[in-house]
Order: sequence, then C-alpha cells, then structure tokens
Amino acid sequence: LGYLGDRAAINLQQSSQINLLLSWATRQSSGILTSKLYQYLAAQRPILALVEGHDDDELAYFVGVVNGGLCSYSTDPGRSDHLDQWLLDQYRQWKALGKVPHHTNAHELQKYSWNQLVNTWLNP
Repeated sequence: LGYLGDRAAINLQQSSQINLLLSWATRQSSGILTSKLYQYLAAQRPILALVEGHDDDELAYFVGVVNGGLCSYSTDPGRSDHLDQWLLDQYRQWKALGKVPHHTNAHELQKYSWNQLVNTWLNP
C-alpha cells in the first residue's frame, strides 16, 4: 500500500475485519498506550493486540472491555491455544456473516472521547 494519508488510514482501519496492534510490557513499564490504540478504538473494529512481555492491565482493559477484542501475551503459556481459538471464532463469524462483528462497549468508549476527557480535566 505504501504511504497512506490520515483519512485513507482511518478508512482502512474502519473497513478492516480485525486491526492488529503490536505492543510490549515489562514489570517496570506497562500502560504504554499509543495513539494507534485510540485510532483503533475509534474505528470500532475488533482489535488483536499481541504483546511482547508481561500482562498490561490498562491495555487489556481497552482491548478486552472497551473493544471486545483480544490481548495476547508472549508470557502466557496458553497463548497459542487462546489465539488460535479467537482467530477461528472470528473467521467463523466472517464466514457466516460476511464480516467480523464488533463488540465495542459504547458506554465505556464514550468515557475517552475528547469532549469527555476535556470536561473531566476542566471540572475535576
């Protein structure tokens, strides 16, 4: 695809069946939430986050609770089984429905809109 402008990238994220997010976490540094995560949340498509390292509770919350996707960690001994099953489930839904449905929790997502964040910041 080469270089894509912002609008084209957003359109691609919104039309994607699954958005892939690569991240890392250590015991000393977790909760590293990149702007790509927020773009993917706004796209309201399932997110598959592959994390090199330890569990990251913040990333897991956004991907699992807010988005309904999957956070998979390299340190998880059952990673392969969980990942295989999740991908197979997504594939079956795509095969049956023609698309992978999203399970975004709109109420949780709304808490992180610009308006809500600015309002929270201005009115502590």
